[in-house]
Amino acid sequence: MSYNPAVQSQNRFQQLHNLLIKPIADLLPTNPNQRVIFIPQDSLFLVPFFALQDANGKYLIEKHTILTAPAIQVLDLTHRQRERGRMGDKGKGEY
Repeated sequence: MSYNPAVQSQNRFQQLHNLLIKPIADLLPTNPNQRVIFIPQDSLFLVPFFALQDANGKYLIEKHTILTAPAIQVLDLTHRQRERGRMGDKGKGEY
């Protein structure tokens, strides 16, 4: 039996998928254009979520648009900035 690092990596990505994704799979969107945002903590920052594979070898990124945020506060800040951008010049000159 020879050692094949590619097979070992695939097995690890499938194991991580079973551990992290499979329990919540029914909660994830079915539309691949809808975003799935992960906010990892501690060592989970090292997990390449896009590379996780299901039992059929299909990558998570093939099923979902994957985003990773460092903290929930960053998502809130991004949302507020986007809202301000949508308002554009509407709020200017109202003082």
